[in-house]
Formats: sequence, C-alpha cells, structure tokens
Amino acid sequence: MWPQAGKLGVIAAAGCAVFLPYLAGLARLWAESGDDPAAPEWQQAHRLARLVIDNAANWPIPSWPSTSSTGRSATLLATLNRLQDTENIALLLANLTAQGYYDSLDNEPLANAVALLPPAQAADLIERIIVRNAPNQPSACAELLNRIAVRFSADPTAAGGDTLLGPAATALLAALPGDPARPRQAPAWSRPFALTPAMVVDLLTALRLLGALPLAERAVDHLLAWPATFAVDDMLVPAALRLAEQGGDVRDWPPTRRLAAACLDHLDQRIAEPLTAPADFSRPSRIACKCNPCAELSAFLADPMRKVWTFKAAEIHRSHVESSIRNHDCDLNLETDRRGRPYALVCTKNQASYLRRVAQRKKDLEDQARLTMAPVA
Repeated sequence: MWPQAGKLGVIAAAGCAVFLPYLAGLARLWAESGDDPAAPEWQQAHRLARLVIDNAANWPIPSWPSTSSTGRSATLLATLNRLQDTENIALLLANLTAQGYYDSLDNEPLANAVALLPPAQAADLIERIIVRNAPNQPSACAELLNRIAVRFSADPTAAGGDTLLGPAATALLAALPGDPARPRQAPAWSRPFALTPAMVVDLLTALRLLGALPLAERAVDHLLAWPATFAVDDMLVPAALRLAEQGGDVRDWPPTRRLAAACLDHLDQRIAEPLTAPADFSRPSRIACKCNPCAELSAFLADPMRKVWTFKAAEIHRSHVESSIRNHDCDLNLETDRRGRPYALVCTKNQASYLRRVAQRKKDLEDQARLTMAPVA
C-alpha cells in the first residue's frame, strides 16, 4: 500500500490543478462530518496545505496581474479559511503573499483570513504584505487596508486596531508613486499596475476608519502635489465625488473636504474660461515635425480662410501627414480621394476641439453640482 504521507506529497507536487481540488474536497468532507479539528479529513488537509506552502519557495513570483479570475492564492486561502487552519493561514501570508505572490483578487479571502488571527499577528502580516506589494500594486493594497480597517473597526475584540494598523497605513503612504526623489522599492523587473480613483477612496476611507488624521492629511498633500501621477480629472475628481456622495462623516472629514475643495477649484477655473465656437477656419496648430508636407499642414491649420486642403502625394508621405494629424489631435476630417494617381488626402476642418470643450463644460458643471450638492443651472 502507498503510504499516506507519500500520497499527499505526490498531490502537493502535482500543481494547483491537482492539489487545490483535492484540498477543497477534504475541507468539504470535514465540514460534512461535523467540523471536528481532530477528524482525519482535517488532519490530512492540514498536512497537504503545509506541504504546498513549504514548496512555495519554488513558485515563481509574478510581475504581472494574474490571468486567473480567482487571484494568486485566493482559492487556497479560501479553503484554509473554511478549515479555520490559522497555522497554515499565517504561513501562507508570510511565505507567499508577503513575498509578492499577490494581487487584488486575493483581498476578500485575505480579509476573511486575518479575521481568524489574533489582531496583533494579523496587523503584522498585513504590514509585511503592504511593504512588499504596495510599490507595484498601490490600488490593490489600498483596497486591502480598507477591508482590514473595516473589519478591525467592527470587531470589539480588536481593541487598538487603529494603532495596530498604523504601520501598515504608513507603509502604504510611503509607497505611493509620484515623487521621483523617492527610491524605487520594487524589484527592477516588476511593472507597476494602473492607479485608479478607487485607490484614493480606499486609502482615505481606511485612514478615516483608523482615525489616522495626520496620515490622511499627508496623503492628500501627496495626491495634490503630483498631478502628473494623480490626474485631477481622471483620478481625483471621481474619487472626491465618491467620497462626497457617501455623505455624513465621510463628506465632512477634513481630508476629504480638502480634496473636494481642490477639485472644485480646478473645475471652477476651467468653467470660467471662455467657451465660444471658432469665428473662422483657423485651427490650433501644434505640429512638431518641420518637413515640407507638415509645414504646409501647419500653414493650412492657421489659415482663417481655407476649410479644405488636398494633399496629393505618394502613400508614404500621405501616411506621415495622417500620423501627424492624429498624434496632435488636429481638428480635421480625413478622406482619401482615390481618383487618379497618386491618391490625395483630403483634409476638412471641423470643430472637434470646441465640441470636446462643450462636452467637458457640461461634465464640469455636473461634477461641480455634485460636489457642492447644488442643482445644475
């Protein structure tokens, strides 16, 4: 007969497609048998999970988001949560998650897992996870901190949770991108994941739950100091709207008021700009290339009298002009006239820039009203 220990070793070495279903099956059998930690199913599951985690040193640490719909270690962690196997949960978080085997899809089972651990141990592991992963995944780590802060704030046994999670929050703030003077903490081969408005919401929400007002003020200072990283229109305004529309304590908290005020100032300045349709056919000309066709294009754009320019040339020259037009967002409709040889590129001026400003003005007024709770005129 094959020894049981040898069987578990083979299963553990066979890969996720084998050991995850087997482990989940043991957890299901254990739950059906009455949730007794002394049951053989629990003991087998515990030993198998330990073998898997002990082998984790051989797992490659990824530099890209997971292509799986279940995260990096979410399935394994969810099974350990079901087993309430706190010993293996702590090992998995320390040996895998805190070593870079992590993405945002792991956050829900991570939050469930730390709820099973003593608060001090949970806070220490969360800090280690954030220190390692926040330089490349600040949005995911902000969501994780927010989930843990929600659990700590709702758990009467987690007294002092704001103090326990302070180091994790400080580590997340220290890892925020933007300042080029800050040393890069992530491995050189890693590529940072995209920033999102949700990151701002999660970060400030977590800091409010933790009562970390000084950290939150520093966070807002950082967000406002680096607009090239934290774009006002793409990140800060959507985040400020989400925070403001939560109402109550969230809306009136000083850091969120500061963020909303900065966004309103940005909107007010743009709303105050004149908005009139072009009075003639002159259009903005920002063509960087100085070749003869592009110089002719620039002259056409600046001409207040000409609406149409026909550029008859070989395909290589027409393609170059088309690229210049698209790269500089010129207010032109393009059409290729295929009558005769060579073909001609027909450029007709339009009002695209003005129409974009009209659409932006409408959105700015809507966002301004939502931030001030005033009706749109």
